[in-house]
Amino acid sequence: MFRQLSISAAAASLVLLVLATACGPNQRIMNSAVEEPTPTTSEPAGPPTFDDDLAAMRNAEFRFIYVFRRKDGEPLSEDDRIHLNSYKPSEVNRARVSDGGRAVIFGSNFRMPPESLKEIGERLIVEDLSTEPQTSNSNDATSQ
Repeated sequence: MFRQLSISAAAASLVLLVLATACGPNQRIMNSAVEEPTPTTSEPAGPPTFDDDLAAMRNAEFRFIYVFRRKDGEPLSEDDRIHLNSYKPSEVNRARVSDGGRAVIFGSNFRMPPESLKEIGERLIVEDLSTEPQTSNSNDATSQ
């Protein structure tokens, strides 16, 4: 009986030993979960440049993009902005002050009226950076 009890105790100890070692963490998996710190940038990003603002207008797929600047190259004054806004049509989808206050960019899907451009042009330089409108219809019978 004592022999049978010691065999049972030895078997139970063996089972416990196997279970204890089998249920341990897998070191390979534990090491793969270690997060590496992400490097931080030493410089904060500066304000967007004129090219960034122009690219944002183009990425928004505006068909008509107009840039307005003072003729002397100085930043736009409050009077310049009031003048510009008084001739800005309601169809302008986005207006952005850019280049350190030296330029205003209008983005629109509608062409600005020539009268507005003429009035604005008396005081400011007007640059039309619009994309070329489609000149032909791909469904036209002559294009086939």
